[in-house]
Amino acid sequence: MNKKKILYIAVLAVAIASSATIAFGNFGVVENQSETTTAVLTTASETTTAEAESAAEVLTEAESETQTAQAESTIKKASATSAKATTEKATEATTTTTTTTKPASETCSITVECSKAVENGYTGSAYIISSYEVKIKSGDTVYDILKRACAENGVYISEKDTIYGKYIAGINGLSEKDYGGMSGWVYTVNGSSPAMSCAKYKVSAKDKIVFKYVTGD
Repeated sequence: MNKKKILYIAVLAVAIASSATIAFGNFGVVENQSETTTAVLTTASETTTAEAESAAEVLTEAESETQTAQAESTIKKASATSAKATTEKATEATTTTTTTTKPASETCSITVECSKAVENGYTGSAYIISSYEVKIKSGDTVYDILKRACAENGVYISEKDTIYGKYIAGINGLSEKDYGGMSGWVYTVNGSSPAMSCAKYKVSAKDKIVFKYVTGD
């Protein structure tokens, strides 16, 4: 072989060797790039999975808090309903008690006294009626109480109509002027003498009414 051929073969060998090196080097680069891509994808997948799990936890916590709030709200509503029902029952019970419990009847007392007549020869008792309790009706007057008390005790009364109203002329057979020209029946309420007919004076609970026979002494 001549020198030119030897040189040509040597150059060709170098070229082949360089191409092989470049090829193998490129293969390594590709391989490295593939590994890098795989690592990036793996990391991205792991990140996505972690974010999904975190989001799921947040959602679970939110749902749990919502359910807890709803449960508390339900409990409060139930408690409020129960309290309202209890209050309504208590109100109904109070109303029932108030409705079925009748208040005590209001009364006043009446006394019919004729001690002065007895002192002057009247043969009856000094007290025809003594501190007798009479139930008061709406609009009752002293005259109404006297009539009711006498009727309940079997006592007869007589009255007169005057320009001033009714006047009690006699009780239990003891009449005006029987023991003097100024004798007769007068009445007081709680110790005072009203300036009106007994048929016009309205009574009140616990009033103390006294009819007394006077002789004019």
